[in-house]
Amino acid sequence: MVTALVIDDSAFVLRRHSELVIEAGLAVLTAKGGEEGVRIFETHLPDIVLCDIMMPDMDGYEVLQNLRDLAQDVFLYFISAEMTPEIEKKAMSLGAKGIITKPISVETIQKILQQYHSQRC
Repeated sequence: MVTALVIDDSAFVLRRHSELVIEAGLAVLTAKGGEEGVRIFETHLPDIVLCDIMMPDMDGYEVLQNLRDLAQDVFLYFISAEMTPEIEKKAMSLGAKGIITKPISVETIQKILQQYHSQRC
């Protein structure tokens, strides 16, 4: 089973996104913030990472840079309340597979899963 790590500093958003990941048929790990997310990634090496960008302890860009040190081919999507060309450019330049805006849906997660399978298989 494909496992997704959801990283967000909001307990409500973390819970909601986790429910959607499970509904989409994936196993889920959660981290309340960037530093915890890096630790969980290192321990469990999930297949997919869904990460908020704006977090107080370590922003999503720093999370991605840390994860790429652990696994060069990390499959990470940023989730953001705001989408600007600058945010998208920075996310893609760091190696994110994509960026989606909140709120997300089961269908969005299923599309991410399809992309994951097409790139990994």
